[in-house]
Amino acid sequence: MNSCVQTVSHSKIKVEENGRKVIFLNPSRAQFMKGRIDGCLVTSGIRADYFVGGEGKTVLIELKGSNIEHAFEQLLKAAEHSNVKSFLRARPEKS
Repeated sequence: MNSCVQTVSHSKIKVEENGRKVIFLNPSRAQFMKGRIDGCLVTSGIRADYFVGGEGKTVLIELKGSNIEHAFEQLLKAAEHSNVKSFLRARPEKS
């Protein structure tokens, strides 16, 4: 795959940064891709922090405490970036 993206099947998929976190419950332990966008898939320009995707759905994640307008812009730019798009359509690899 890519060093920025890993396939996980934890019952709780956690993304965490600077004291902020989001946890996705995955009781069936299905395989999901978890990827770092900021500084890995995208290294310049406006970008979001992470994505978690699988089972036909992908969530872009921007862990932010304030400035929601800027967070919205970061999510949109990440969704449009070719490095991110390639993973938004992909399925998790079987391990």
